[in-house]
Amino acid sequence: MEGVFRTIPAFLEDRDLPEQVREAIIVSAWTKAAGETLSGHAVAVEMEEKTLRIAVRDQIWKRHLESLSGQMIFRLNSILRSPAVTYLEFFVDEDLVKEAVRKTASSKMPDAEFRKLAAREEGDDLKGAAESIDDPELRDLFLGAAANCLARKRRLSDGPAR
Repeated sequence: MEGVFRTIPAFLEDRDLPEQVREAIIVSAWTKAAGETLSGHAVAVEMEEKTLRIAVRDQIWKRHLESLSGQMIFRLNSILRSPAVTYLEFFVDEDLVKEAVRKTASSKMPDAEFRKLAAREEGDDLKGAAESIDDPELRDLFLGAAANCLARKRRLSDGPAR
């Protein structure tokens, strides 16, 4: 996965990159920056301009994370290897965080099923964005990672497959 994050700066600077893909990359980076424990209390919701909006469980978590926001921005941008985020906006929404945590836990599915879902996400937008990568191995890594991010996002928004 570290190899994928090395290719991110070029994609984030690409003006033709679909906003949905850019947002999926940054939200995935937040999850990595936050770590497993913090992700149970703070969930990245959306990216607007260079501001990442993050829902938190309660006012205590909001104050705590606001005090750490400089460090979190540094960590996030280090993962992205790009100054993609300049501000973190925290807001309290306990239900949203609980639902996201629940969906993440319930969205665990067999690898084969998830690979099929990710393959459906690998459309023309992603393939177009990947064309600028000369190295075929890195291009494949990017396509796989971006498709996985979009598949996870779709899985979270659609709920468990029936």
